[in-house]
Amino acid sequence: MALPQLAFAFTVPRLTARFGNAALVTTGLAVTLVGMAWLSRISGASDYWTAVAAPMLLLGAGREIGFAPLTAASFAAVRPRDSGASDLGNVAHQLGGALRVSIMVTVAATAAVESTPEATVTEASADLTTGAILLAIGLLPPRH
Repeated sequence: MALPQLAFAFTVPRLTARFGNAALVTTGLAVTLVGMAWLSRISGASDYWTAVAAPMLLLGAGREIGFAPLTAASFAAVRPRDSGASDLGNVAHQLGGALRVSIMVTVAATAAVESTPEATVTEASADLTTGAILLAIGLLPPRH
C-alpha cells in the first residue's frame, strides 16, 4: 500500500487543482472499492501476488487519491473563527482508525483460537466484502 500512496502523494495536489476535491474523493472511493472487492475474493488457495498484493496496491492508491482532498474539503467548509473545530475531524479519524484496528485484531484473534484456518479465511473474506459494500454505499449520490 505504501508504494502507490507515496507516488500519489506527489501528484494529488496537481490533480486536485485540475479536477477538484469532489472528483478525487469519488475516484479514490471507487479505486478503493475495486481493491476491497478484489481482496474480498481471497481464499485458502489464493496466490499472494494476485489475491493480496495487487488489490493492496489499489487500496493504497485509492486511499491517497481520496483522503487528502476529503480532508481539504472538510477544512474548507469551516469558518475561520471556528478553525479549531477542524481538528475534530482529525481526532475522529484517528479514533476511528484505532477503534477499527482494535476490533479487527480482536475478531482475528478470536477466529484464530476458535476456528480452523479455512474458517478464518472465509470470515476475512466476509469482513472484506462488508467493507466493499460500505465503500459502495459511500459512492451513492447524496439525497436532499
